[in-house]
Amino acid sequence: MAIDYKTHAGVAYITLNNPDKANVLDKQTSDAVSDAWIDLWEDREIRCAIVTGAVASAPGLLGRLVSEYGESCHGDGGHEGAGGAGGG
Repeated sequence: MAIDYKTHAGVAYITLNNPDKANVLDKQTSDAVSDAWIDLWEDREIRCAIVTGAVASAPGLLGRLVSEYGESCHGDGGHEGAGGAGGG
């Protein structure tokens, strides 16, 4: 399934569900998201939409990244230098 879509208490939850491919918006996923937006737009009970992405678990995408890039893909939070991004 390209996405998981559910509603509860006036909130629509759309979860991109292809973590092994970094939740890329391919045609199937894009079509599913479009259908979900149409559904929540027409549902007058929906007041908010939350869009998230499923997380890969090793040996999925995360496992491949770690094996390919090793320590460089984690550890410093992606910040360079002592000040970090935007730090002083």
